[in-house]
Amino acid sequence: MKKCFLLLVLCCSIIPFRGDRRGYKFYHNERILNVVRESPGVLNWSRTQWICMVLGICSIIPQPAQADTPNFKTIYQWNQLEFDYESLYQRQIDIDSGVFTPGVIAPIDVDVYYALKQRNQVFVTIPKFVEGIPATLGTVTNRTYEGNPLIKPYPDWQWHRNPEGCHTDRIVSVFRVKIDECGRLWVLDTGKVGEKVICRPQILCFDLSTKQILHRHLLPNDVVSNHYLLVTPEVDVRDPNSGCRDTFVYIADVLGFSLLVYDVAHDKSWRIQDKTFYPYPSHGTYTIAGESFDLMDGLLGLALSPHYPGQDRILFYHAMSSPTENWVYTSHLRNSSIFEHDAAAAPQIFNTFANQRSTQTAAEAIDKDGVMLFGLMKDTQIMCWNTRTEYGRKNFDVVAVNPETLQFPSGVKIIRNKKGEQELWILTSRFQKVANGSLNPKEPNFRILAGKVEDILYGTKCRSKQTHHNQVTGSFGGGYGLYPFENAVQIERHENSEMAVDNWFQNWHQPFVSIPYSHPLNYTRNHEDYSHDKSLSPVRLLPVLMSLNVLKPERKSSRNKHQYSNTFFKVEPDLKEPYRHYQDNEESSGDRKYHPNPLGFPDPFHRRADDDQKNQTYEEEHYLRPLEVTGPFKTWYRWKTIDFAYPSSWDRARAIVKGDYIEENNLPLGIEVYKNRVFISLPKWKKGVPVTLAQLPRVPKEESPALIPFPNWDWHSEKNCDLMTSVFRMQVDTCGRLWVLDSGKISITTEEATQHCPPKLLIFDLETDQLIEKYIFRKEFILQDGLYSNIIIDIREDNCADAYAYMSDVWRFGIVVYRLFDGKAWRITDHLFYPDPLAARYKLHHLEFYWMDGIFGMALSPAGHAYEDRMLYFHSMSGYREFYVKASYLREEKSKSDGNAFKVLGQSRGDQGHISSSVMDDNGIMYFNLVTRDSMGCWDSRKPYKRANLGIIAQSRDTLVFPNDLRLDQEKKQSMWVLTNRLPYYLMEGLEASIYNFRVMSAYTDDSIRGGICDPAIQNSDTFVEPLNDIHCD
Repeated sequence: MKKCFLLLVLCCSIIPFRGDRRGYKFYHNERILNVVRESPGVLNWSRTQWICMVLGICSIIPQPAQADTPNFKTIYQWNQLEFDYESLYQRQIDIDSGVFTPGVIAPIDVDVYYALKQRNQVFVTIPKFVEGIPATLGTVTNRTYEGNPLIKPYPDWQWHRNPEGCHTDRIVSVFRVKIDECGRLWVLDTGKVGEKVICRPQILCFDLSTKQILHRHLLPNDVVSNHYLLVTPEVDVRDPNSGCRDTFVYIADVLGFSLLVYDVAHDKSWRIQDKTFYPYPSHGTYTIAGESFDLMDGLLGLALSPHYPGQDRILFYHAMSSPTENWVYTSHLRNSSIFEHDAAAAPQIFNTFANQRSTQTAAEAIDKDGVMLFGLMKDTQIMCWNTRTEYGRKNFDVVAVNPETLQFPSGVKIIRNKKGEQELWILTSRFQKVANGSLNPKEPNFRILAGKVEDILYGTKCRSKQTHHNQVTGSFGGGYGLYPFENAVQIERHENSEMAVDNWFQNWHQPFVSIPYSHPLNYTRNHEDYSHDKSLSPVRLLPVLMSLNVLKPERKSSRNKHQYSNTFFKVEPDLKEPYRHYQDNEESSGDRKYHPNPLGFPDPFHRRADDDQKNQTYEEEHYLRPLEVTGPFKTWYRWKTIDFAYPSSWDRARAIVKGDYIEENNLPLGIEVYKNRVFISLPKWKKGVPVTLAQLPRVPKEESPALIPFPNWDWHSEKNCDLMTSVFRMQVDTCGRLWVLDSGKISITTEEATQHCPPKLLIFDLETDQLIEKYIFRKEFILQDGLYSNIIIDIREDNCADAYAYMSDVWRFGIVVYRLFDGKAWRITDHLFYPDPLAARYKLHHLEFYWMDGIFGMALSPAGHAYEDRMLYFHSMSGYREFYVKASYLREEKSKSDGNAFKVLGQSRGDQGHISSSVMDDNGIMYFNLVTRDSMGCWDSRKPYKRANLGIIAQSRDTLVFPNDLRLDQEKKQSMWVLTNRLPYYLMEGLEASIYNFRVMSAYTDDSIRGGICDPAIQNSDTFVEPLNDIHCD
């Protein structure tokens, strides 16, 4: 009986009991103490649990059984985070002053230090997403407050008090930390609270045995942009047995889409950019445990391969909002000379696996045998993958699944305990509830779980491959271990091995229903080696190492006089035509029928040809004869190089001598037409561009005239930001006003690229050419590396005061809406504004290049009293999809964007379906330029948006090389105007002065579509039939 009593006492010692200490309620929990104090491993409490289980008188775990996860034990859990204050009084002071706001705090990362002679430490990070977080880094104690384990600030409270003073010993905000094999804690302090920069970001290194600071590196401004968020450090110790001096830290910038590298020995850091660091628009929405939120996070997950003597290590990485995994040899990253002049100088070193995950993942870790462990967000699972095998689901295995405890595993670490055993530690944060503000402080929200890696991987396919420590060389994609990375995509090495996968919206199953407008469906060069050439491409024109290869069988159709043979249309020998050519009326196939007004639109909406014939056209009136004819398009102007109408030859000569005018650096980009004038913009890509907005007479008098500055020479100077700096595009509204979008950026493609002046919007009265309004963009709208490049004007019912401008930021993925009547503006973002990494590869004739340009083209549906709203159709330059949003949504100033307002339109345009500009006429026909297909296209918005309904108006490898901009005039017989400029050649090879590089062309809209699929009078047999879900785009 006495023995039984002793067993009972022993077992009950693990049952929580209450006590008093500095006014706190705390628990003595043997399980936690085992981990934090004595335990060499997380599973060192089996004897006590066995006694309890045999007697049946106590629980074997402190948490409810249903909350635990097989192979894992819940070490800590919180309803809400609490801190280890010296007293309740001090806690209350912080609450009253706003320093501490209970209930708004969420942890993100965990790491563990098993000390040989000290108590063990479990670190947690609490990033300052918002105000009210008193400490951003701490260790978990064995004391609790209302059942929540207390967190003690590290290294002490003083480091976290008043960080806004930016004193030396300060920590502002930490997302993740890393403990290396040398007993050092690396702390990545992002220096921001919310979106506000408090102090410069820094890297701190602490000696865990003494808490003394070993290294501090303030990241330079030229390494970190102002639109950044540093979230993950990965530490690469090259000499763990020789003093740990040769150490590199790889840092993920989740918003700057960059990888930073810190060389500890030389106290030097640099920035690297690549397309694989970008998020995927198709994976910007997260759904976890029934709750959804939007997040467009780029590079986040980093994990290093094991250390094998004499072999290079591999950094595995991924963007948070993406389905792909990528890898790169660290020897490339550690060579700062590669990226000295261009952060995106080496696209060929980055590799992407062909297979994808089913959902997003955050952190990841790799054990000593090369097995990666990571969490799947939507599936609330922990997965394993042996990195010696092909990446993909067939080699993934589930090691844990729990819809309750595994919600958003944001911290993943593999730790070696005192016995040398590997342990997997995971922190889950239920971030979906943090993002949506739905945390309930009365239920468990945050957990730290742990388990032995050996037990976790036992019996899985991740252990089915025998471990080898021999690097395979000379195999495709490189890799380490016995199995090469057979599925790595690396276009530079295997140009003919592109992926043939579904479009990147393969998981978006939105049908298209054809109904009226008011309710539509709910860079760099190819481097053969590392180039240090100072004539660089734009830093945003980033590389891509993969592309779609979605093919479409040729369609048999007869052609009208504007059509070309299929062989003429091809850009590459293996590229089949994805668009339908036109047919003359008498040659129409039997499945097409004529409907003068198929949807019953009112007459003002459907322009009738007989009305147009009553009026003499502009060309007929002025007896105009074109220089060239390309289908329905006529060339009115063409230039080999651009010159300007200087006041005198002496002025021109002086400009040349001073470098103000460098002939070959001038490239026209945007076009607009109003009455008897043609307007042309010339952004300052390089030095020597004296005029950024020019004009010409609509009636040409010569083939290649000198451009006339608009409104005059006085407006063109870089010395005064009140004048024009660098104009990309402009638009004339129906009230005779010219809206000019000035990006403020100069020398855009050079190392001297700078935001010389803030972006601004200038509005001129074209009757007087006088400035009538100016808006300078607010500071918060000007993101580093941003570029405002396109504008569209929205006016309703000819109310000239009720005008809105929508201006797109192609490099920072947003729209600024400006309201004329009160001069207010706001910025809107959405994940559909981002580029698609799979569509970033371009091929124009022999040129292959990579751009990561986001939202660019915009077109408004017709305005009229018969329709409830206008639709803004938009797309990313680097993308194959079209999207839309109701203009009424954009016109309302909002404190928070509603992701549900933005919709996917129909199907993908297919491989190389890149569009720059698009417009929509009063008849609901959209026109667009296919920049890498030397073509102009169209779409009748009454028909579903799919490739069968996308028509080719004209195509030419001579006259339509890179049709960059497109506008509609305001004549009764409306024309579309196109400017072609061979932009990729200008950026990468330079233009040939012996050929015509730039053209201004026009075509009558009704003539260009007559008898083709874009003619409203022609209907396909499936026009009004809802197609299958858009999974495949064939």
